[in-house]
This record gives sequence, C-alpha cells and structure tokens, in this order.
Amino acid sequence: MSMLDRQYWETQRVKYTDNGQSIDIPLAPTRVDGYLIAAIDASVRLADADLRGAIETLTRDSSLAVRQRAIDALQTG
Repeated sequence: MSMLDRQYWETQRVKYTDNGQSIDIPLAPTRVDGYLIAAIDASVRLADADLRGAIETLTRDSSLAVRQRAIDALQTG
C-alpha cells in the first residue's frame, strides 16, 4: 500500500558518498513518478479492494503521467 502513496515516495531519501562527501537528497520527482507507475503496474491485477482504492486515488495525482497510468490500469485491469 505504501508504494501506491506519493507521500511515501516523497519522504524517501537517496544517500551516498561522493569524493568523501556524504550526500543526502530526496528522490527526484521523475523517480517518484516512475516508482508510482511501477507500483500501479504491479498491483492492478491483484484482486485486492484496498490496492484498487489506492490506484483510484492516484487518478487524481499531481502528475499527469501517474494519473493517466492509474486511469488506464483501472480501465484495463
């Protein structure tokens, strides 16, 4: 369920070291969209009302790509 929630992805951080400097940044918006789209694709065929409800919520997402994938998934899935 968390993976179908934009807020979950927006709170995730990317942490790495570059030339001895510690880097800690949020996921890029395009990466968040990609993870949401992957989560939609992975869960749409499962017979679970909660997952379907989460996908339906994403039909009103701030990202056009995520909204469209959610709409398409619900129509075909």
